[in-house]
Amino acid sequence: MQYRTTSGHHVKKVGFATLHIDGGCRPTNPGPAGMAAVVNFPAYGLHYELARPLGIKTNNQAEYIALIVGVKYAHTLGANGLDIFTDSKLVLNQMKDLWYIRERRLYDLRHEARGWLDAMFEKNWELTWIPREQNTEADALCTEAILCNNPWIPNFKDPFRPPHKRWFPHNRSVMIEVCLPHAR
Repeated sequence: MQYRTTSGHHVKKVGFATLHIDGGCRPTNPGPAGMAAVVNFPAYGLHYELARPLGIKTNNQAEYIALIVGVKYAHTLGANGLDIFTDSKLVLNQMKDLWYIRERRLYDLRHEARGWLDAMFEKNWELTWIPREQNTEADALCTEAILCNNPWIPNFKDPFRPPHKRWFPHNRSVMIEVCLPHAR
């Protein structure tokens, strides 16, 4: 059986999947944020990872964005049922209508996430809380995405990073030397 996605592509439904999500920001909240989604199809032994920097967001916004992107990603890969695992009690309890949502942006993200889940998986999904120690793969991918997004931490995976070692100012004298090489 095939379904048409929102982009118009046909997707062959593969089966039931598990989705581990994580979102966060460091070193401040709000601050440079990232998200990660890990999709597994246990019946087929398939494993997919997705991690993206998000710009400046709060940690709760990043968690919701990870949920939304992860749900869309799992559907695109062909999942027809989804077990979602998160280490965010806030997302879990707000999605299950157990906690009140005070912030309008979180309300909108929750509404969007619920809409995508209901549209793509109808009632064939379950959201479960797990401790951070059991969400290590998504957590590591999220941390990597955050580090790629943070302007204060050097991104050594950036292919456009300057080749010299002193591009990251550790103290004022180095900053002056890097910014003004003829200032001596």
